[in-house]
Amino acid sequence: MTAESDVPVLLRSAPMLSAVPDATLEKIAEITSVKHHVAGKVIVRQGARAQAFHMIIEGEADVTADGVHLTKLGPGDHFGEIAIVNETKRNATVTAVTPVRVLAIDTISFRRLARSDPGLAAALPPAIAERLADREHKLGE
Repeated sequence: MTAESDVPVLLRSAPMLSAVPDATLEKIAEITSVKHHVAGKVIVRQGARAQAFHMIIEGEADVTADGVHLTKLGPGDHFGEIAIVNETKRNATVTAVTPVRVLAIDTISFRRLARSDPGLAAALPPAIAERLADREHKLGE
């Protein structure tokens, strides 16, 4: 099990959160929960409304869009940051291949914190732009 003291360290490894101030990261850790998913479970579905940002702690998951396999995710990988920040729908489906344990930050709590914390609000745009560019590069391969 992930100790509460490990959560900020794990969150810091997400590019979206790498530049946020330490005090802000502690606030994010407070709204983070651990979720368990069994093998075969769809964690997020393409086209659905975003409900959380997820960071994989253990296990593997497949990412597909429009029925095409895009990539496999494992410990340290994350998904859902674009949808919770930009209020868009999910652009891919993520399905657990093995039992998966994730850190999850729900959309409502994240948006509330982003509105009230200038450190988080300032750090998000560059991180999201980088993530979108990386996704476009992967899709072009």
